[in-house]
Amino acid sequence: MEDLTKGLDTERGWTITSGGWNFLKNQECWEGHKQALITTIRKKTKRTEELEEAINITNVGSMTSTAADQ
Repeated sequence: MEDLTKGLDTERGWTITSGGWNFLKNQECWEGHKQALITTIRKKTKRTEELEEAINITNVGSMTSTAADQ
């Protein structure tokens, strides 16, 4: 299991694997642009959470209809 790196800003939090964070922050394209990197990670994290929530809602709905069908 890999450690996680978290942004601690309560308004704009994010979480990424430590390996992912270390890889990204050491890329030349982000050099001197740490805030842009954090903003990008935050947007991707939010999109991932939205997708996971949609999947969970879909799964709960299909479990409910399956249970009702039985």
